[in-house]
Amino acid sequence: MYFGLFLATGVFFVFTSFALFLPVIVLVPQKFAICFTLGCGFIIASFFALKGPKNQLAHMSSKEVLAMPPLEIFMACLFSILWLHTSNPFFFSSIFLQRLPFTLGFIGSMVGTLYVSMVLHSYFLSVLFSVIQVLALAYYAISYFPGGSTGLKFLSSSLTSSVMRRFGS
Repeated sequence: MYFGLFLATGVFFVFTSFALFLPVIVLVPQKFAICFTLGCGFIIASFFALKGPKNQLAHMSSKEVLAMPPLEIFMACLFSILWLHTSNPFFFSSIFLQRLPFTLGFIGSMVGTLYVSMVLHSYFLSVLFSVIQVLALAYYAISYFPGGSTGLKFLSSSLTSSVMRRFGS
């Protein structure tokens, strides 16, 4: 019951942010950021209600044996460079097998979206962090469907290879 309630509330806030506040993001990026981040928070809360807090936290910080898709690699690198102030390749290779950096990157994108829109009042950074947050939320939600994570990895690798063929050397 709580799963459906939280999920519906989260979808409502995300829909409201895109329908009402995306057209005026240049004028008031704070309204878009608050509404969208609340939606993401409620969607995450729905998964906590579905699996239970202990199981969900264990899942969000679990170790993954499979290789990470490009989005998770980007999020892990962004998190480690911005918040941990490191560019050590040994650090990167040790975190690529864990889900925790992605989780922290998603939470960091939520906090970053609020910070750049409410404190810095930056249109460009608000849009950038919101796009990162949308991609992270999409991967997070799809990873819970059967075959969703595998399908997303296939799509991201196909997209990456086609972009590299098109623009690569």
